Amino acid sequence: MRLSLPELRDFAMFGSVQDSPTLGSFFARLVRLESLRIDINMFSQAALLETFHTLPPSLRRLWISDIEHPWGQTHTGLDEMLTVLTTSSELCPMLQHFTLDSGSNLSDRAVLLFITARMQESPPALNRVDINFGRQMVVDIMPDLRAFTEMGLAVSLIYLPPQPSQDSPWLGLPDAPLMNWNQSPWPAWVPSMPISDNW
Repeated sequence: MRLSLPELRDFAMFGSVQDSPTLGSFFARLVRLESLRIDINMFSQAALLETFHTLPPSLRRLWISDIEHPWGQTHTGLDEMLTVLTTSSELCPMLQHFTLDSGSNLSDRAVLLFITARMQESPPALNRVDINFGRQMVVDIMPDLRAFTEMGLAVSLIYLPPQPSQDSPWLGLPDAPLMNWNQSPWPAWVPSMPISDNW
């Protein structure tokens, strides 16, 4: 609360200090902030949403990380966070680049609505979106974004590859390969084994 950084342009903060009610007013005082990277584990869902309402309008790049669980269970409020940025056009009106490096709980629909809302502003400020979902694709939204990518929007949506189908005992075994019974099934180099009385 004693920090006064009116010229600060780039700020990153990581940790596990949940429920920090003073961060909202701190961000509001950073009137020239252009780039912010935060660890989502620092916030409860309510504190995260409150923080987004206090971000300065000068913000151009927002990068949200999940340092503790980059591939595991992540924050449950990601859809709500993106909804705040979607429905409140006065929040971060100059946002150009949005990055989320672990969005396993983020829905494809929330991303589509966010990008669509931002690209329908006149003129649109958003020019790049990078999201690493850390899960498999549920809905392919890239066809719906084609008009925006043709306008110059760069979109990188990274999903886990589809898992191969699991074998099931109900499906049985695969068919045996066809054999030519006129040929010996043993290669020529396999020595014949004598039959013993002990066998």
